[in-house]
Amino acid sequence: MIDVSLVDPLAKGLPQTPRMSMPAALTAGVLHVALLWLVLQSVPVLPTVRSVVRYLTPITLPREKPPEAKPIPIRVPKPTPAATPKA
Repeated sequence: MIDVSLVDPLAKGLPQTPRMSMPAALTAGVLHVALLWLVLQSVPVLPTVRSVVRYLTPITLPREKPPEAKPIPIRVPKPTPAATPKA
């Protein structure tokens, strides 16, 4: 038989820590996001963050403009004079 204490470390009698409730986890997450937003809005941090973001943006080389298509001249046949009957 397999000893349960080898498979499950909590079965050895280690103290279990209670899990946070969903409202507590949500509140903690919202507070962390709000604090991070406040730190990013402070005066010395804002220019640094902007320069880092500008540095991390991908550099895209300007594309070459495609050659402009020359308009194809439309050939209109010259009108042929109608044959006049000779008298």
